[in-house]
Amino acid sequence: MASFVLEEVIPHATAIVQATVDNIEYTSIGANAWTVIDAAVQDVLSGDLSDRSNITIYAYGGKDVAAAEHNRESYTDMTDEELENTIIRQAADMQESPLVGQQYIFFLGAPTDDMPADAYEQLGWKFCQMLVGDDDTLYYLPYPAENALSPADTANDIAHITLNDLRELIHRYTS
Repeated sequence: MASFVLEEVIPHATAIVQATVDNIEYTSIGANAWTVIDAAVQDVLSGDLSDRSNITIYAYGGKDVAAAEHNRESYTDMTDEELENTIIRQAADMQESPLVGQQYIFFLGAPTDDMPADAYEQLGWKFCQMLVGDDDTLYYLPYPAENALSPADTANDIAHITLNDLRELIHRYTS
């Protein structure tokens, strides 16, 4: 997968929002795990979500059970009980799942045919999910979280980009 810079990602988004994560669930579509994020929109930085205060976002990657029909052939040495009790983590795009109660910037696209029509798909590139810090510094949280720097560590921010810096970039690359 190509590594994009922020300036290249902005024009591809249908919408860019600042939102607080209310709930996280996991599902699968076909043979792929997805994270379903319910979020309350605080601000629309780009796009038209004027009539939406709550949105559902599908982010590629998540958790699935080994017992799912599309996973069984990969785990032939396990009993049915072991399959039922085994969680498979499918990480994608070097991003960690967002945390409930935290505020993020999400770069959104149109849903695929297998998703609800009123949902959004999170773009799958670097920087398409950024944690908003207390000082409005934006943090990119790479996967896996166990090895990631603390969000409070400035070495983990995006070259010290702030929310206002992002607003300026969005204006420059969408005008």
